[in-house]
Amino acid sequence: MGVMIYSYYHVFMTVRSVNKNMVWDMKSRMARKNLKLEKRMLKTCVIMCAVYWAVWTPYTVVSLIQAFGDPDSIPLFFTELPAAAAKSQIVWNPIIYVGTNKQFRKAFYAALPCESIRNKLVKREEEKEQSSKESDLDDKTAPAASNAQTKNANQTTETTVVTAPNTNKVAPAPEQGPAKVEC
Repeated sequence: MGVMIYSYYHVFMTVRSVNKNMVWDMKSRMARKNLKLEKRMLKTCVIMCAVYWAVWTPYTVVSLIQAFGDPDSIPLFFTELPAAAAKSQIVWNPIIYVGTNKQFRKAFYAALPCESIRNKLVKREEEKEQSSKESDLDDKTAPAASNAQTKNANQTTETTVVTAPNTNKVAPAPEQGPAKVEC
């Protein structure tokens, strides 16, 4: 547990120092984005350590009682349950990463074999991403947009569509992803 906390602490401090050195204006959009990234990373580190502690502590207590106390005082059920919970730690790490990291989540969705579920999850993730981008744009363009609207209120714009000539080139084959399964 100590090695885990030590490692996560130094990873977090390295990311934090890199972010501080990259941004000069702490009120800029990039600084806010980096601060948000730091908070998410800290949250992930804390959750990882807490889950590790939660699943291994009962096993440690039972093992210490069996080694230094009366081993017959603990029923068989209560000796097996903490061991199974401790061994489940290997399952929790990917779940935590998928839940807290957008890149892991996208890779997980892309690896799902069921195409309809995969498409729904990817679409939902893209909608979340789009809404967060729109809110970022709204925050930084609200004053500029209102000024542009008042200036261009009486002007009309003309849109020109340019089409590319047909070149009859063959498109490359798409990359093979996970097997498609109807569900």
